[in-house]
Amino acid sequence: MKAIGKFLKTTTLGGFFVLLPILLLVLMLDEIGDLVIGLALPVAEFVFPRRVLDAVQMPFLFALIVLLAVSFLLGLAARSDWARRFGRWLEACTLARLPLYRVLKGLGTRLGEIEKGALFRPAVLRSEDGGREFAYLIEEHADGYATIMLPRAPSPLSGRVRIVPRSQLQPLQASLGDVTRVLSHWGAGAEELLKSERKA
Repeated sequence: MKAIGKFLKTTTLGGFFVLLPILLLVLMLDEIGDLVIGLALPVAEFVFPRRVLDAVQMPFLFALIVLLAVSFLLGLAARSDWARRFGRWLEACTLARLPLYRVLKGLGTRLGEIEKGALFRPAVLRSEDGGREFAYLIEEHADGYATIMLPRAPSPLSGRVRIVPRSQLQPLQASLGDVTRVLSHWGAGAEELLKSERKA
């Protein structure tokens, strides 16, 4: 009897833990659907006659299309010079007055530069004793020097900043994520990354 009770209990619990994520996903999708419809409804009511909205059979899909269309049109408008000027003026008069916004915007700009490869370009610093260290190239100077950061393991987004001769640096044909992954694993995988240095 005990074995049957244990079997029923473990099977029921196992089924519950399979069912729970599905229920949560359904609830989340339902909430997202309501949010999309709620956002799109004012725009749709402004653009379409009421009879068109009443005839819609799939409101979520219709709302999604409306939001995508509006986003596309706003994106087109934002590419124009007058829209950029208006956006800068509006920002200067409102959000730019908030210190926290300026900090977040600066951080966002830096992250964008990192994504584009303008900052934190992976490289290897060669020392006079023949040793090598992973480095992030921050900027190159006109006098032949460069600003670099020497990341620490296993926290590769912190480290020392140094200014060194550009000749001591060898670029790596690797992404920032590749170097970060090696450093966060205490250097495991460094040999593979250094092959790209030899090919550069």
